[in-house]
Amino acid sequence: MLALVFASYNGAAHLPKMLAALRAIDRPADLRIIAVDNRSTDGTREVLEECRDDLALEILHEPAPGKNRALNRALAHLLPDLKPEDLVVFSDDDVLPSPDWLKALAKGADAAPDSDFFGGTIEPVWPAPPPAWLCAIEEEHGMLYARVSAPAGPCPAATVWGPNMAVRAWVFMAGHRYDEAVGPDGSAKYAMGSEAEFLRRIERAGYRGRFVPGAVVGHMVRPHQMERAWVTERARRAGLGSDACLTQARKLPLIQLPAWPVIGLMRARWALLAAGLRRDEVAGLRARMSVNWHSGVIERMREIGPGARHDPA
Repeated sequence: MLALVFASYNGAAHLPKMLAALRAIDRPADLRIIAVDNRSTDGTREVLEECRDDLALEILHEPAPGKNRALNRALAHLLPDLKPEDLVVFSDDDVLPSPDWLKALAKGADAAPDSDFFGGTIEPVWPAPPPAWLCAIEEEHGMLYARVSAPAGPCPAATVWGPNMAVRAWVFMAGHRYDEAVGPDGSAKYAMGSEAEFLRRIERAGYRGRFVPGAVVGHMVRPHQMERAWVTERARRAGLGSDACLTQARKLPLIQLPAWPVIGLMRARWALLAAGLRRDEVAGLRARMSVNWHSGVIERMREIGPGARHDPA
């Protein structure tokens, strides 16, 4: 069996495009699609209901905020029916999959029966041509928009991104779950890294990844996500969700912080000042992102209390 899982929080504005793209793809005969409405307050539920019959949607509701809670609810719904070798595909409510996306993922998994998780190509879908300053920081488009591409073959967890990933059912049967303390939760201060934390954790447990470049999805970019304020705030949330923070076991006072984030913050602030003096807009943006990322790391390290970080596995 092949299962596709996605969660949606107030996705009524972009869900119709995503669901229309799902209707147009070549769907395997054994596909199940599970959509989780994560406490939406707009018309998300109504949009999903309109497509229930066309897509044979299984619609769940998760009343507590948090994307990872929603994904774990879907897993609880699915697991009784899964076989160990089955593939669970995870995506987002703002993707535009290519027609052969799911069949390409399934073919890639069939060709690598010993691999445990899989990723595919993700490309931003711009609402308008991106401005020059955004094009100049293309190396950050992975963190900003989950943009990724890689050759076919074994890959590390860092190459697999949430809008286009698949995991063997045997990983979940072993007890691994998404960490509900990480990822989007409707707040402005959430730590990024919903699926990334999960993948890094199972990789440390010995599970292996593989990249399937022919499995392609577009990732819709909203106009506000092309603004400098959003870009720099995204960097802070990435810092909050960095691996260094997510493995931190106890709250740290300022004087006990590791030296590297403090030194990195100081260097980034100097770089920001120097870019301002040179009136170098792009260098200033990169420096501001670095300031925010290091600030996020420090903030998270100081906030995590004893026992707050747990391993759901």
